[in-house]
Amino acid sequence: MRTEAEELIVRRMAGVELRVESQHDDEWAPPSEEALRSFVSKIPEIILEANRLAQDDLESGTSLAMAGAKMRIIQVVTRLLVFLAEWYPPHHFGARPTAEFFADLESERFKLYRNLWEGGGNKGTIVSVIIPQAVLEDMQSLLSTTVQSLLWGDDDINDWQRRFEAAISR
Repeated sequence: MRTEAEELIVRRMAGVELRVESQHDDEWAPPSEEALRSFVSKIPEIILEANRLAQDDLESGTSLAMAGAKMRIIQVVTRLLVFLAEWYPPHHFGARPTAEFFADLESERFKLYRNLWEGGGNKGTIVSVIIPQAVLEDMQSLLSTTVQSLLWGDDDINDWQRRFEAAISR
């Protein structure tokens, strides 16, 4: 069963085949360069769609709804990272499955920001919105860095970066 984040990505990825963690080490070959470019080109659209779907909750003024909306966007970004990991060899991110690696990374970022914000006194319910925003910004930065590392030297990377920055700033 796919998550909501995966469904959003899959809807935008028609025609791009990825095999998330489906091959053994001795059979591994990255998906094609064409598949990488096609996938990466759609990332800003996927981010825009995730933001659009979360917009009502983001504008609700209710901390719980706003935090939930940020969480849904974080899930999309995390799934994008898992899909991009297909262009790295098996176990590149450790012995466990890539999805676990990125889920743990996301979880650790939440712990870090919770510890930072909850120290030194009560700051109210706004912290429940600030923490997911900080995690989202970290995960989006990691997504950008991952794309840049995979497309290093590509002439279109600056255009992609502008589209990505515009998508995450909405």
